[in-house]
Amino acid sequence: ISFVANPGETIAIMGETGCGKTSLIQLIPRFYEPTQGEVLVDDINVYVLGNNDVPPVSGKVTDQSGKGVAGVAVSDGYNVVKTDANGVYSLPYNDKAKFIFYTTPAEYQITTDTDGYPAFFKAAKGTDHDFVLGEKIDKQSKWHLVVMADPQTNQTGKNCIPYFSNYMAADIQKTIYNSEFCDTKDIRGAPMAYGIVLGDVIWNSAVTSYMSSMRSAMAASNTNVSWFTVPGNHDWYASDSDKNPNLNCYHKFFGPSVYSFDRGDVHIVGMNNVITGAGKAVEDYE
Repeated sequence: ISFVANPGETIAIMGETGCGKTSLIQLIPRFYEPTQGEVLVDDINVYVLGNNDVPPVSGKVTDQSGKGVAGVAVSDGYNVVKTDANGVYSLPYNDKAKFIFYTTPAEYQITTDTDGYPAFFKAAKGTDHDFVLGEKIDKQSKWHLVVMADPQTNQTGKNCIPYFSNYMAADIQKTIYNSEFCDTKDIRGAPMAYGIVLGDVIWNSAVTSYMSSMRSAMAASNTNVSWFTVPGNHDWYASDSDKNPNLNCYHKFFGPSVYSFDRGDVHIVGMNNVITGAGKAVEDYE
């Protein structure tokens, strides 16, 4: 729907029960967010109007010694800024943001959590978020990138995660150790290998036990790879409590769906490029 309400005009919105008359009006105070387009009041997006009085998101990016690091990109998935000479950044508040994250510079080891997953982000709760970079390293001239597409370990309705854990993980490790770069070690003494999963981690499921088990199966202790992930169309899922397809379960276990990091002279961007649409089934997302 698209229309303009000029000052002094009265517009009647008519339709049968349940057709969306109230939902349309509730777009103005942002009880709902439009899936496409924008809602303007006096030519100003209502999203901007709602955030004017909220303090910015700010923090500091430091090295292992606590010294601020300049020039580190920090983002909420909507805006990107760089830290100043003292490592301080400031982002305009965005209540759509789910994460605050930074781009790991090429001269620093990628920080990981206890399972070996990249830990470059924090949930966007509150307005203060500090980050500590990994160990300072020499800029890598050689490193190995493993790309895994569509594990889909629940596609047939059967739990195939044990197969991945027992067989696929071994193949991944064999690939790394047989590569021409396996003599290049990281600070842990392991081959310098990074991984990207190109979506469809499970398959149309928000069962947290599946996501949790797959996350464990992909852990660095099992595959020797620090996996970055991006979502596929089958990582979108509509639960019984929320009929709108979303990435809530994916975000819970794998973090942001857009990000970037630097290795050597390469800038790698992970992007959620799934095209969704109202009324479309997940299988029809592009």
